[in-house]
Amino acid sequence: MVSPTLDRGVVRYCHDRGVTCLPGAFTPTELLEAWRASASLVKLFPACAVGPRYLQEVLAPLPFLRVVPSGGVTLENTAEWIRAGAAAVSVGSALVSATLVRDQSWGELTARARALVECVAAARGLARAPA
Repeated sequence: MVSPTLDRGVVRYCHDRGVTCLPGAFTPTELLEAWRASASLVKLFPACAVGPRYLQEVLAPLPFLRVVPSGGVTLENTAEWIRAGAAAVSVGSALVSATLVRDQSWGELTARARALVECVAAARGLARAPA
């Protein structure tokens, strides 16, 4: 379950039923409160408003947080987010556009998804960067 905001009741409800929940949070306090409410992953939203450096600074005193930036994550900045400490990235319009879906450009969608996965792996030192 993904949400743009933190609702502790929803987080606990999901946790008690074994459902993964990514509540949205923005400030260090909100990120910490989501973790305290049992969210194993917390969505940093909107990530484009702050950038990877913000995440790096937040994680310095709170390294146990598993943060997933969302909103403005692109293939071009994915590696920066991973190197800043993101547990994963949430990608929407950078991966899927209305045109791709309308035109059923599944090959292009597959290529974008593959490039994103390769970018994350390279940023984690698990593979070479895509050509």
